Amino acid sequence: MRTFTNNLWMPAVSITRPANTTTYATGDAVGTAAGSRLSFVVPHPHGLVKSARLWKSTTGTTADDFRLLLFTKQPTNNPVDNAAPTTSFIDIADKDSFVGMIDFETAVTLAAGNYYEGQDYVPSTGIPFHLNGTSHNNVLFGILTVLANYDPGSAEVFTIRLEINQ
Repeated sequence: MRTFTNNLWMPAVSITRPANTTTYATGDAVGTAAGSRLSFVVPHPHGLVKSARLWKSTTGTTADDFRLLLFTKQPTNNPVDNAAPTTSFIDIADKDSFVGMIDFETAVTLAAGNYYEGQDYVPSTGIPFHLNGTSHNNVLFGILTVLANYDPGSAEVFTIRLEINQ
């Protein structure tokens, strides 16, 4: 985790998906064989997610659009990689902990892979969150999904970095 003088925190999470090239269908989860829940450790129990960045280790840009769902509690669902949602990864039990989503739809191809700037669904103020109590250990949770059919690279590495104002 890194901080700057303007109180900006940038927690990051990396995952390596399985070593296969099985096509994802719209809405499938991106993760590991163990599950797709992501854990972003934040320094304070409240803040604003101002933006997010996504890097992936491959350079394919055909239909590689993604969505990050954010929660203040560990989501009920922990779908394995390439799992289809039953109706949504936002379970009714998680409705009070769901704080927002960020889409990554425009890739910039770099030598080491693709880079994306996230676009959230909240006005320019950011996505506010408040973690209740100490039981959550200042962790903001996420699930990454695909927005359209996607042909992955084998053992792709995804890194997501949130920008949070405290």
